[in-house]
Amino acid sequence: MAWNQAVVTNEGLRLAASVTAGNLKLNISSIWFGSGVPSNQATATDLTSKKIKADIIDKRQSGMDCLITFRISNLGQAKAIVLSELGFYATNESGTEVLFSTVIDPNPATLPAKGTNDAEYRQTMTMAFGYSNSDSVTLTPTIVMGHQLNMLMKR
Repeated sequence: MAWNQAVVTNEGLRLAASVTAGNLKLNISSIWFGSGVPSNQATATDLTSKKIKADIIDKRQSGMDCLITFRISNLGQAKAIVLSELGFYATNESGTEVLFSTVIDPNPATLPAKGTNDAEYRQTMTMAFGYSNSDSVTLTPTIVMGHQLNMLMKR
């Protein structure tokens, strides 16, 4: 995967301005992969072809960047998926989830299908957000200490 530079959407710019003004924190609520390519990343309000939701793992500060770590897996995927777009969704002032930023891959990889006897494929990635104070960024994690939250809740 060779992702291009992220583009903050118009809605993302409005959200970033509110974060900079101290009105709210940037809450990354979900991360999605898709198989399309938006005609205009800045004006996009959703991924072109949403396919698979990533597991959000962690955030940490590294110098002037806030690093967000997430993982994708083919668990439960009956068909292979071309991964050409990546979207970071955040909640705005009213609590509505909006597309904050997008990244495209001009030479996309394919996430293989997971057959009954196939091993699970996982890839962990980290994206840098340009916030020098990670207290300005919050997450809605789906994995805590290596365990998926939905698995823990079933017990």
